[in-house]
Amino acid sequence: MTGTATVLSIAHQRIMLDPSTYDTCHTREYWVQCGRAAMAAVRLCCNLTPVEIVYLRRDRWLPEGDPIVRMLDTFDARDREIPVIDAARVVVARYIDATPEEFKASRYLFVTPKSLRLDRTTVISSLNRAAQRAGICDNFMEASASTFATAVYADPVDDGAALVLTGRSLVDAGILVRPPIERLRSCLEEHHPLRDMRRISFFETEPQLPKLAIKIRSCTSPRELDETTRQSLRRQHFREAAKLFDDGLVTQVAVGNFFGLGRVPIHMWFRRYREKGSHSLNGQRKGRLCRITPEWQSKTMRLYAKLSPIKSRASFYRSLKSEYADFPYRISSVTKFLNEAGERCSGKERLTEKWRNTIETEFAKFDPPPMKSAFLTHLQDHFDFPYNRKALESYLDAAGLAPIHRHRCAGARPN
Repeated sequence: MTGTATVLSIAHQRIMLDPSTYDTCHTREYWVQCGRAAMAAVRLCCNLTPVEIVYLRRDRWLPEGDPIVRMLDTFDARDREIPVIDAARVVVARYIDATPEEFKASRYLFVTPKSLRLDRTTVISSLNRAAQRAGICDNFMEASASTFATAVYADPVDDGAALVLTGRSLVDAGILVRPPIERLRSCLEEHHPLRDMRRISFFETEPQLPKLAIKIRSCTSPRELDETTRQSLRRQHFREAAKLFDDGLVTQVAVGNFFGLGRVPIHMWFRRYREKGSHSLNGQRKGRLCRITPEWQSKTMRLYAKLSPIKSRASFYRSLKSEYADFPYRISSVTKFLNEAGERCSGKERLTEKWRNTIETEFAKFDPPPMKSAFLTHLQDHFDFPYNRKALESYLDAAGLAPIHRHRCAGARPN
């Protein structure tokens, strides 16, 4: 035991046993977060080394229901049985309950999301970095060992119990009789900081998770949902899901899995909800068209007939939004409806007979024939011509009217 190592307080130990401490972009799944907390528990409460944590088998944790952890055949060659206090038992049990069914048959207690055994470096780095992010200490492995050793060496009876619990040699200390498991248990239950769950209120007041949080946590991959179902779920549950995320009960990725979305779409949902509030939940995803209801179709056509001829769809959409402040559709939906109804904007439809006669009459007044841009300006200034230049040029070309071009004004090109 080093005298300069940090001794963790009860509050800091509780933080390390909280799964939310390990909620990062690399540990999005709730069961993985519980696994990190369980590794911290066996380190704090049983003083297992990183190698012992890596090779800890499921059948050696509480074997046959006995509150012990049995360490055999590890690289450290420190075969022993260590009592398990209630704090470690509760945290590890939470991890086992949260573990997906396909991983519960694995040989080792702690596995990766690919059902592989963890390595020593992962155990050390994940716990040390979590302690650094929480502002607890720089080296959790050293601090946890120092905390455990400080607690058990406070026992006044010098019978080797503290040596066994910390993995020291009894022979080097001149002790020939190994203390029984009951003696080791009494040492921990009398001196370990997390020995009394009632006194430190450890987990006994843990709130029950809302039903939606339980459903969200159970989604380990995006669900297959059609767009109608997804939008219905968003209107019903997204507000509550966002609150659960703000409270730290679920991750954003888990929320996305519940709504059948990946990381990028669910991030856009959250950003839109933060920026525009609850009314943004009624909108459609960008890039998807929504069919206009019959009521709004009739209102749209009445205004379209009133404002015809229409110069552009954008100007008509602005007029539509100005006329009906609660118009709920986007311009793409309006454009699709007008196209299906056979209505075309002025730049794409044929000129009416009235305007064709006006063009021919006015064009005949010019000698020589005018340029197209000048002729369009003339029509707009004197007759409020509603069509654009492209529509005018299409009709002039179809009618065989040839406006003058700039190079003709300068005469013929030299040979």
